Amino acid sequence: PQRTVAAPQRAATVMMVTDISGSMNANDFRPDRLSAAVKAARRLTDELPETFRLGLVTFADWAEIETPPTTDRSPVRAALDRLRAEGGTAMAVGLERALSVARQPVPDERGTGTRRLPAVLVLLSDGKDTQSGISPLEVARQAEQVGVPVFTIALGTPTGEVEVRDQFGGLQRIQVPPDTETLREIARITGGRYFAAPDAARLESIYANLGTRLSSRPVEREITVAFAGGAIVLLLAGGTLSLSWFGRPL
Repeated sequence: PQRTVAAPQRAATVMMVTDISGSMNANDFRPDRLSAAVKAARRLTDELPETFRLGLVTFADWAEIETPPTTDRSPVRAALDRLRAEGGTAMAVGLERALSVARQPVPDERGTGTRRLPAVLVLLSDGKDTQSGISPLEVARQAEQVGVPVFTIALGTPTGEVEVRDQFGGLQRIQVPPDTETLREIARITGGRYFAAPDAARLESIYANLGTRLSSRPVEREITVAFAGGAIVLLLAGGTLSLSWFGRPL
């Protein structure tokens, strides 16, 4: 017999994949969605174990590796402080770049070779992919094939709006709801988990809890010894009772 238990994870690679498209300026967060996302990402940066490698990929019209995975948190914090929201949404390209970087081998503990650490992607987005040319679900299937779960966060509300200028220079307000359906499916395909973040408090709570969640991994533990021990105890108890009731063991 076996059961699944949470075991501490000593080393892993975590890639934050963060949307910085123009819709991250939406007004349903104060002062805007991007500011809330940066604050929450700092929380995850602080909560992860020091031995974990953390990196940051952003996506708008294209995707950029802002910080390759590292155990040094200062480059990640500096990159978060530089983020600005503009452009379209290349979610699939962002996922693809993060997956590639997360799976790169690193030196082993002895320094005599390399190894590939367990990897996790944390995808935050507030809208549909408009730029990639491929479906985010296609990349999700690639992640599933190599055993990399993607935890997805749908940022914003259906009524969030952003101001954009039309071709005549006038301002228009358009609604920018998150693509919850795609994000749910990415998490399902890869074995991750989907979260909805309709406000800043919920978003920060999600990132804080992810720090704890990613610090352990589920493992199958053999419990035959426990079963055998329980059986022996029951046999001894049965023998004792039969002696007291019948004067002899049955």
